[in-house]
Amino acid sequence: MEMDKDKSGGTPGASWTSPTKKAKPSTEQPTEHQEERIWMDPNALSVDCGICFMPFEAEVFMHAPTCCPIAGCAYIGELQHLHRHLLDGHADFVVPVAGLKATAKVTLRKADPFRVLVMAMAKGSTPSVFLLVNGGGVLAGRSLSLVCLGPCRPEGDEGETRYKMEVYGGEPGVIWMKGTAPCVRRLEGFEAKKFLFVPDADWGPSGSVSVSIRIG
Repeated sequence: MEMDKDKSGGTPGASWTSPTKKAKPSTEQPTEHQEERIWMDPNALSVDCGICFMPFEAEVFMHAPTCCPIAGCAYIGELQHLHRHLLDGHADFVVPVAGLKATAKVTLRKADPFRVLVMAMAKGSTPSVFLLVNGGGVLAGRSLSLVCLGPCRPEGDEGETRYKMEVYGGEPGVIWMKGTAPCVRRLEGFEAKKFLFVPDADWGPSGSVSVSIRIG
């Protein structure tokens, strides 16, 4: 069973795509002793590169300071190194994913706020870091969803990576959903617009469920 959360109840800006604003040439005509000036919008979140025609923001995003999502960890580093920190320093929290189209098996406890998935990519590419989010805010159960901390590689609708999630719990049968993983910088303040509802009964006496996730 899948549920779409009321958009009016979400937190604005939980997941977003930065607008690209192009530099605007000055309307003033340069004199023979002046060079033509380019005015930059101070509110622009990214600038188009006139040479490669790609947003400069993507490169900055890779080198921007990124915090480790594990509670109590003070690590701050570049996004491109986050996967190595997680694998080396928090192996118990990490589930490796062989790559796109591969399926990961996760044992999720009801008390776990999330589990980390590190997806291997082609040689030379930085592995992507995903979080299987175990959210609250629903009656008599939990809400499961997937987000990408980056690097984000557009695979599905609206530039988000597609996935399929299946949950096997204490009750007969399986509950599942298909969705897209939004790219977020941090989990704080994030509320999923779409999630898989897992009733309390499915968590069983062990307080855990088995989750199967196929990314891509």
